[in-house]
Amino acid sequence: MVNCLDWRESPSNDTIRAPAHNFLQSFPVFSPYVAFHGIRCNLLKQVTNPPKVESHKTSFNIVAPSLIISTTHNPAAPHEWAKGIAIYTAGSRLITLKGEGHTGYGRRAACVDEAINGYQLTGTTQAKA
Repeated sequence: MVNCLDWRESPSNDTIRAPAHNFLQSFPVFSPYVAFHGIRCNLLKQVTNPPKVESHKTSFNIVAPSLIISTTHNPAAPHEWAKGIAIYTAGSRLITLKGEGHTGYGRRAACVDEAINGYQLTGTTQAKA
């Protein structure tokens, strides 16, 4: 979702699919994740309402509750970015692991893992304790 919010316009699914065959030939391991990334963004836009611009703020009305997972010392996606997405995504919950790494899940932090597992099992986020 982070990359989907980077650009206001995205190419059509047909435009994304056109060069995918060449990409698959050159990068067989990672191409399914990278070549078709824009299609994920297009699907996300189908389940959300268009962003509402209110002065300097933009918010997205997500159909289902969103869970945003971050670490305080993430080398790839700074924690500030996750906090920004949480502010602009209505109905979202931010789960933060104080630590290093690119993911907060499966890092032996029971409170983080339990919150994420609960969301995956029930589709709902828990209120803050």
